[in-house]
Amino acid sequence: RVKTWVAAEVLTAADLNAEFDNPIDSALNLISPLTGDLNFNNNNATNMLLEVQASTQSSANAGRIYYQSTQDVIHIDTGSQIREVHDHWNAIAASRVF
Repeated sequence: RVKTWVAAEVLTAADLNAEFDNPIDSALNLISPLTGDLNFNNNNATNMLLEVQASTQSSANAGRIYYQSTQDVIHIDTGSQIREVHDHWNAIAASRVF
């Protein structure tokens, strides 16, 4: 919401435009953070990047994948431990990421 309206207030063109421009200019705010699953309906999610962390994170979020920049390795959180993705897999995945 851009403006809080009060009774008997006059709606101006500028106020109306601001209210409509707000979701257009800030579309990500409409879905971020997600409150449920995002169904791509068999469509591709493109131009995505892995989260970058400088240190190994504690495990607690099963399914989380991130790039550990100081080790130059992808990490996967199993919920009980952090697993490193092996170098040969990194080479294959890197050729497909770009």
